[in-house]
Amino acid sequence: VRLVSIESLIFRYLPKKVQHSMEITTTKEMSDLVRKDPSQVPLDWVLRLLQHLIESDPNQIFIVDLIPNLRWLIRDEYLIKECSTEMKAFEDKIPISFAVHLNVKEGNLEETL
Repeated sequence: VRLVSIESLIFRYLPKKVQHSMEITTTKEMSDLVRKDPSQVPLDWVLRLLQHLIESDPNQIFIVDLIPNLRWLIRDEYLIKECSTEMKAFEDKIPISFAVHLNVKEGNLEETL
């Protein structure tokens, strides 16, 4: 089983995506870029990265965290949005066994576990 977060994909591939126009070497530089130009991290691009990762190891079981934890990514309107069209296209290519939506309020973690 392999756990993948979209944050890890963004950290790995965004610097490569923009390398022709700028160099990103730190999280702050990445954050500044996304704040200035949120279109650099659209959901369909992240889902394509995820698709390529899953297709590269078809016998692996993946658990994917699609919701970023970093505030500067959560505010990206190209990434966090109504996503039924993108998810439908993704599901047409990559079968999804199940989805879990966890909503744990601050302070209730111990009670939840």
